[in-house]
Amino acid sequence: DFISGSIASIVSDTLLQPLDTVKTRQQFVGDLSTSNRFVYKNTLDAFITIAKTEGRRGLFRGWVPTLYGSLPAGAIYFGTYESMKRLLLENSEFLREHKNFAYMLAGSSAEFMGSLVFVPSELIKCRFQTNSLSSAQYSQSTLKTFYQVARSEGIRGLFRGYSATMVRDIPYSMTQFLIYEVLKNSILNRKMDQYRDDLKNSTLKDPQESLKSAQKLTFSESIVVGGTAGAMAASLSNPIDVIKTRLQTSTTFKGGFVAMFRKIKQDDGWRGFFKGITPRVMWVTLSTGIMFSVFEFVSQNLTD
Repeated sequence: DFISGSIASIVSDTLLQPLDTVKTRQQFVGDLSTSNRFVYKNTLDAFITIAKTEGRRGLFRGWVPTLYGSLPAGAIYFGTYESMKRLLLENSEFLREHKNFAYMLAGSSAEFMGSLVFVPSELIKCRFQTNSLSSAQYSQSTLKTFYQVARSEGIRGLFRGYSATMVRDIPYSMTQFLIYEVLKNSILNRKMDQYRDDLKNSTLKDPQESLKSAQKLTFSESIVVGGTAGAMAASLSNPIDVIKTRLQTSTTFKGGFVAMFRKIKQDDGWRGFFKGITPRVMWVTLSTGIMFSVFEFVSQNLTD
């Protein structure tokens, strides 16, 4: 599970880094916003503008800290989820009868553990994506920048936005895993019913192979189920994602989660909380689709 999770996260984050950069730029309002550097008409305009003015490197800005974070965070995230799910279902009769609660509890545990690694790398990534670093920091490696931020802002600075991340991602992960498991089980139950009917009617050429196929999702099924779960969870959590992005990219704002909420409401109104929702839902839909399908594929091949 840990190996599958790390591979799934790396593949997903690498393929979708440009869309994540667009999302972060659209949400960003900070010290540099007064120069209109990050004012875009829409998602497509943001993508084209970044590509024209900064080239391919601009779209992939922040990829290295993303890579540093996704490798361990993905392993911890999926490994914790699968381990906690098994532990809960094996040791609680109530949760065996009400599996949805087990999925949500395991999802929240996975998010809590994964975020201990994810948040610092996410902060560095957001700083790179929004040009919130000094020119000297850009010339340094990601690790040197990490240490410099730690020295200038302290350990608390590296975890800036942690509370917002928890408020956003624990409900997100609970919703995502719940929807994923419900949809996955629905498909597998339907496939097993079809298998039993075919077995009863003696229409199977290879019953053993057909049984194995009925007990797991195909690659395309995993993409659809994972993408659907991610899209629904992302839509619900976008307002908190805006708050998190603003907290992590601002180098001058001294308040916390509630203070940033009030600032966004005052400056942009309720519309401000839905900035970047289009690229975020697109990114999360594709990301979770890729991530779950790769996770299922690698897990199945490691156990076969």
